[in-house]
Amino acid sequence: MRSQHWILESFKKDFLFFVFPTLFAVLLPYFFKPHGFALAVYMFLIAGVLGSGHTYTTFFLTYFSSKEWVKNKKWYLFVPPILFIFFILIIYLQFDYLWIFVVYAEIIHQWRQWYKIHLMNEKGHENDHDKNDGIQFSFWIKCCFYLLTILPIIIFHFRESAFRTFYANEQLPFFSWNVFSSLLVAVYLFSILFWIGLEIRKYRDTRNVEIGRVLILLTVFFQYGFCFMLATSFEFAVAPLLISHSLAYSGLMAKRISTNPIRKPVSYKKTIIFLFGITFLFGLYETYCENYVFDVSKNYLFETDYWGILGLAIYLMPQFSHYIFDELLWPTKKTVQA
Repeated sequence: MRSQHWILESFKKDFLFFVFPTLFAVLLPYFFKPHGFALAVYMFLIAGVLGSGHTYTTFFLTYFSSKEWVKNKKWYLFVPPILFIFFILIIYLQFDYLWIFVVYAEIIHQWRQWYKIHLMNEKGHENDHDKNDGIQFSFWIKCCFYLLTILPIIIFHFRESAFRTFYANEQLPFFSWNVFSSLLVAVYLFSILFWIGLEIRKYRDTRNVEIGRVLILLTVFFQYGFCFMLATSFEFAVAPLLISHSLAYSGLMAKRISTNPIRKPVSYKKTIIFLFGITFLFGLYETYCENYVFDVSKNYLFETDYWGILGLAIYLMPQFSHYIFDELLWPTKKTVQA
């Protein structure tokens, strides 16, 4: 077997940050079955701390990194105030679909992260491919990635009995199951078989299993299929998406910071501890705001308190700054390393 490529430089780190979180979040409710207080604590740690708190770790690799600051200074200066003004206007003008916009922005952001991780894997294995066959293989694998992650999201909207969403249940569009949705499921199942066939052919031609790449793809495909097509409760669906996204992001951030230190070299382990500390503190802050300060529902349409409008804009600004800054930190066309 040829040498393996690991995005975080070891099997243990790749498994811990990219694979294990999804397995943990999917399997735990089946075996532990949290309910009542235990369920509240579980969802607080997943949605409140990890889901919200990891957003703020981005700023340590932007505003506190002299190299990154010089590179994209204008973006880091102007994006937050522009977003702040944008959300003030949206809330003040009572835009009816604010929270559905937030939901889909988060879905796209998470999908973009996994797509970039896929590109990192493909780049790491490009020397293992025959030039022509490698290009063809990468193309079809990318097609499988698109189909096996985007189709479940579309099919979710045809699940009338599915749970509703995070912020505003009545805003998500749902449709009756029909011939079109059945066709989508058929294409999805065919895509699974096609991907398996590609991997078998790849092994037959090279006698090598790219363990890291296959494991991560398998995890992502399983995650999207389970969360959007099979899960029947908010906890079962949202927890795997949030915990896998947050921990994968922390693993990538820790590698970037430890290899390009802000001030002086620091170990990967210490960087992870630091990032988790920041995630926990700001996660507490956002959870408090969501429960006691801001009304995260359609009631913002009836908001007349100007302080409430300003507060909600401040609440949303870091989240969307995080989305945009990530595109600068890991641009798709240059995503060749973590």
